[in-house]
Amino acid sequence: MTWIGMTHWCWLRAVGVFLLLFVGDLGGNSEVCSLCCIFLREDRGLNCTWAGNANTQYTLHLQSLKFNINKPSTVLNFTSLLGRTSILIPRKSLTKNDNYLLKLKHGAEEESYYFTYDDADKNLLIEPPLLSDVMFSGESDVSAHISWPIPSDNLHVAIRYQNLADTNSKEWIYADPSDIQHDNYEISDLEPFSQYDVQARYESNNTLRSLWSESRTFWTPEQAPVGPLDVWRNFDMKQFVILYWKPQHCQYPGSDKWNYIVTYIHGGGSNALKTPYREPLCEVKLPANSTHMCVSAQNNNGTGPPTCATTVCLDTKPLDVEIRVWLNVTQGVTVWWDESLNERCEDLTYLVEWTQLTEGGSKMKNWARRQVGKQNVTLPGKLDPQVPYQVSLFTLCQSDCKGPVSTIMFYSQEGVPSSAPNFSVLPLSSTDIFISWNEIPVWKQKGFITSYTVYLNSTVDSQRHPVSARNLSISGLLPSTVYEIWVTASTAAGEGTRGEVKVFHTKGSVRLAVILLPIHITLVMFGFLIFIYVQRKRGKMCWIQIPNPENSRSVAKLFNTKYSNPWDTIQTPSNPPVTVVEEVNLPPQLLTPLMNGHHSPITVDEDLLSPATSPTANCNSRFQIEDLPSGSPPATINKPTKFGYEKHFMPTIEEVMGLC
Repeated sequence: MTWIGMTHWCWLRAVGVFLLLFVGDLGGNSEVCSLCCIFLREDRGLNCTWAGNANTQYTLHLQSLKFNINKPSTVLNFTSLLGRTSILIPRKSLTKNDNYLLKLKHGAEEESYYFTYDDADKNLLIEPPLLSDVMFSGESDVSAHISWPIPSDNLHVAIRYQNLADTNSKEWIYADPSDIQHDNYEISDLEPFSQYDVQARYESNNTLRSLWSESRTFWTPEQAPVGPLDVWRNFDMKQFVILYWKPQHCQYPGSDKWNYIVTYIHGGGSNALKTPYREPLCEVKLPANSTHMCVSAQNNNGTGPPTCATTVCLDTKPLDVEIRVWLNVTQGVTVWWDESLNERCEDLTYLVEWTQLTEGGSKMKNWARRQVGKQNVTLPGKLDPQVPYQVSLFTLCQSDCKGPVSTIMFYSQEGVPSSAPNFSVLPLSSTDIFISWNEIPVWKQKGFITSYTVYLNSTVDSQRHPVSARNLSISGLLPSTVYEIWVTASTAAGEGTRGEVKVFHTKGSVRLAVILLPIHITLVMFGFLIFIYVQRKRGKMCWIQIPNPENSRSVAKLFNTKYSNPWDTIQTPSNPPVTVVEEVNLPPQLLTPLMNGHHSPITVDEDLLSPATSPTANCNSRFQIEDLPSGSPPATINKPTKFGYEKHFMPTIEEVMGLC
């Protein structure tokens, strides 16, 4: 190789080392580099990998740089499979200690890589250490012992590990190089019954010689539960008490076999019960007025320390504390409150509780605690959209509790109402109605109600009335018309579904004659009663059984006399009425037997026709009899029979014939 070629080769080797220094430190199989090759053990060839799109097909060109004038170097081509960003170059295509140029092409893009096929070449990486199984030691403090094969003298091993149970921060913990032995390392101060990952890699004089190994996952041994539990209780129920607590290591296998011992005092006696593990929250229902409520975790290795709940909050009256809830950029829910409570407490703690409002009542979801100075909290877990949640803020000072000092309802995401209001229609007149409705149940609102809409349809027109209140008066309707009506509710997401459609009929128009008819009938009846009253007051009777001839219009016309009406009782008739009536006893012979079915004429003795009583002698006697015809019997005269009724008011024959 010429001097120029040697200079070029040294520069390319420097570029190769520079590329290796920028290997991505992503951990495990996800760790990639821009373009690098790994020298495989047992002469299995090279594993070349690169950073790129796995769904793109790449071509790898391998060219030997060995100087040979008579035989030019050949170029081997390798094509990657879709879904992979690595290619295995077999051992038979490589020569020990030869120099090679590697080119990675994709379309117009090209990247070069130079190396010497030897495990000592710094441009080539070697395979990471093979970690052994993890061994545990220690009784009070858990320690894990891990080992690997002894490397060459110029190599040393780097170790890192992480606790998978630490959901807040999954950062790697790097072991101190001075604590790492040549072929083993002991990881101390591990959490009991926790899951860990550990990885190793080779380094040489601060130079990267391998990628991180595959993660070795292990579990620390289970011990008796340690540390306090997070215990809380509800304050809404009056008939009983619900005690809640967050289970320890609820995400690990085996903890579902744990039990929890609940102790409490009720009725003057101490009580205890055992309850199994539940996820995500454990709960138990206790009698009302229970005190000294404590919970302890228990497993096969023993029982942990008890943690007691707050017995009662001293003041449940809400204070004027501002509290806000919003959806943050990570789609989580953040709660903020105004820290101006002026609580005199050295160890003041805020507790934020959120419950889900359901048809069966409030359902506890979770809670979080914050020390003074931290006025916000992000609610853990995922909150369901279109579900109403209630956030309450409590203050805790040692064993005392106050709250909720503030309460607010919120939705992680609003939707349209799933139900419509239940309404009623009250007709006011033939053209006016009054509509009112109840509030939709909170679990069916799906959001904050912003307005209601009332719809009216008829064969003539259609109406739409938006309103913010829960009642509406509508006027100007058509009489004798059938209307359909329904009500919908709206949120910020839009208008909800249509509910029940009710049909009502407006009354017809009322005319003036119909209104005046009852008044007319009332006046007529009132006048008739006045007439009856006046008649009785003046001694005049209506519909009497025995008529009075003085009140007869017919008699007045017959005798040309003035009619004595009830309005002129002092009027004097032209002919004075008969005031004296003489009763005459008829002789027995006056009546004769029947003749041909009829009575014979009634006869009157002649002495009855004396000059004193003769009609011609004295007309005032109201009797005038014409001269009797010749041949008539002298003793009697034909005359109608008087039975007594006619004596009082019937006119006589003389009066009828006008003789008087």
